[in-house]
Amino acid sequence: MPKEARFRDSVKYFYFRKTIAERLFSSFNDFLMIEMSGASKAALLVTILIISTLLALLFLTPSSAWISGSLERLDLVGSRTSLEIVAVTGLGTDSLYVYVRNLGPGSLSLGSSAKQRDPTLWQVFIGEKQFKVMEVQELEKEDNVLDVDELLRLNLEGREISGSKIRVKVYGPGATVAEFLINKP
Repeated sequence: MPKEARFRDSVKYFYFRKTIAERLFSSFNDFLMIEMSGASKAALLVTILIISTLLALLFLTPSSAWISGSLERLDLVGSRTSLEIVAVTGLGTDSLYVYVRNLGPGSLSLGSSAKQRDPTLWQVFIGEKQFKVMEVQELEKEDNVLDVDELLRLNLEGREISGSKIRVKVYGPGATVAEFLINKP
């Protein structure tokens, strides 16, 4: 193999072994038509990185504020009803009740006209265990709708509950969620 061919092959091999940063600097140097030392290249790269980050923040910050503002307005239009667990009574007995209040802003349907106060629309977790809802009782007026500030009693199957700190989570119709923490003595 002639000496020129070996040299050409070694140059090709060296060219393909260049890193992305080396190629970026070499094309940047070609663009600026200047030769730079390693320290100058690093300083220039850091400066370019800082400027590009600042430009990205300059454009992304107002757009993210606009997007979050749009989402907040969307949430206000079709906002969900919020629930609050007021009390949990009968822990460790056969008569376990969870009292839930509708905080609003809208009323909450408790089932269809065929199946009023449907217990299958509710899921209650105490600790890590799911408790079956046996009965749903409206405590104020029984119209199958939980209006704002009305109370509801969920009658659960009785089971033993252990632990000193117990987290109660209630998932209701319309993607409503309530959470309550009990500190047992």
